[in-house]
Amino acid sequence: MSKRIGIVFGGELIKITSKENGILYNDFSLVCWDKKTREILAIGADAKKLINKIEAPLIVFNPIMDGEIQDTAIFKLMMNEILKPLEDYLKDAEIFVSYNPDENNYNNEFILNLLDEYKPDKVYFENRLILAAIGAGANIKDEYGYLVLDISYSKAYIGVIVDEKIISWSVSNLAERDINKQIELYFKNKIALIIDNESVQRIKFSIGSLIKLRDDLSISISGRDMTTGEIKKITVSDSDFKKVFTNLFASYKTMITHTLEKCSIQTRTGIVKNGLIVTGDLAKILGVKSFFEDFFNFPARVSKAAGNSIIEGTIKIKK
Repeated sequence: MSKRIGIVFGGELIKITSKENGILYNDFSLVCWDKKTREILAIGADAKKLINKIEAPLIVFNPIMDGEIQDTAIFKLMMNEILKPLEDYLKDAEIFVSYNPDENNYNNEFILNLLDEYKPDKVYFENRLILAAIGAGANIKDEYGYLVLDISYSKAYIGVIVDEKIISWSVSNLAERDINKQIELYFKNKIALIIDNESVQRIKFSIGSLIKLRDDLSISISGRDMTTGEIKKITVSDSDFKKVFTNLFASYKTMITHTLEKCSIQTRTGIVKNGLIVTGDLAKILGVKSFFEDFFNFPARVSKAAGNSIIEGTIKIKK
């Protein structure tokens, strides 16, 4: 039996996993690039730490922003830095690579040529919506079909999958990145406080909610005062950010409706049986299931794998 490797190029992260050995790589899709010497000085989290701390000719750059290769030379250098230590895993392996429905074919061709240098047995490219559904435990061969809402860092995709085929899909540029910006702006505009990414993550996944709760959820957040420069601690609650989350997910209701309208009556009727699956990290926000079930007349469920649904799908997919 061939070895199995899965690769996911997300809007923010690159993930590589092995069926036999688990996660091999999981880091930010960033490099610190010297524009003068054309060298990579740091990759991933090490590069992220340098944001706003370096000057020209150094830049922090994402070579595959929003699923599109921005600079082939830098992307190839970055990927070789990542893949070289993994070449024993890649050799003679079946490699499954996710791609976005709105990507161009050039991306896949370039990645295929890059991976071929590591002598895999076979390279497959699979639509992220199919992989997300499989990673979430859906039977994509079901004749009634599924709706899949996959919320990535920079985009959200909704697809109707029937009998292993995507028969309708839509994309939105509103996703997790926009939630992050809205939370940061809340602190800057209302409290004159600058918070770090770790605090943004705590707010999203500790008190982020789409439903009215009997008692407010609250956490303490530290940030730098924009006037004095001193570190200041304040307490915020889920109600402070409720509108940020509900506005985003309300836009997904509209996108789901429009995607279904492009399907036949038979498909729309079948979807009622299996309903909606939500994947991506934002699927973990409180109240996602009831938010959609209260609006649509079909069941909704959140993938247990959440943000790892696609990478799980690369391992579970059958060929």
